[in-house]
Amino acid sequence: MHRSRGFTLIELLVVLVIVGVIVGLASIAFSDNRADELKREAQRLSAVLTLAAEEAIVASRELGVRFDADGYGFFVLGDDQTWLPLEHDREFAAHRLPQPLHLTLLTDARAVSARSADDQQRDEPHAYFFATGELYPPFELTLSHPDLPTRYRIEARMDGKVELHAEE
Repeated sequence: MHRSRGFTLIELLVVLVIVGVIVGLASIAFSDNRADELKREAQRLSAVLTLAAEEAIVASRELGVRFDADGYGFFVLGDDQTWLPLEHDREFAAHRLPQPLHLTLLTDARAVSARSADDQQRDEPHAYFFATGELYPPFELTLSHPDLPTRYRIEARMDGKVELHAEE
C-alpha cells in the first residue's frame, strides 16, 4: 500500500527562502528612491556647471546657462553675438528635471523666478562663463523635493568655482 506523504520540512524551508528572496528583491525594486534621485540630480548639475566653466577656458569661448521651471540648458555665444543653444553637445544638451524636483535660482541677492517654456526670454542665459575663467553673475541654486527635508545648494562663485552643499 502506498502511503501519502506531505511536504518535508526541507521542502517548506526552501519555498520560504525563495519567497523571501523574491519579496526582498521586489521591495528593493519598488523602494522610494526620491532622496537618491535628488542627490544624483544635484551632483549632475554641479558637475556640468564645473565642466562648463572649464570648457569656457579650454575652448576659449563664452558659454551661458539658463534655468527654467522644468530644467536648464546651455548656450554658446555665436559669431554674430547671439546666444545659440548647445543642443548637439551631449554634456551641455538641455536637461529636464524629473518631477517633482524644484530648482530655485538666487542671483544678485534676489530670487529669480523660473520662466515657462513659451517665454520670450528663453534664449537669454541667466549666467555667463567667460574664457578668462570668470562667472557672472555669481549665483546659488537650490534643488529640492517637496516631500523631503534634505535639499542641495549649489554655489557658483565669480571665480568660476562651483560647490555643492547638502542642507537639512
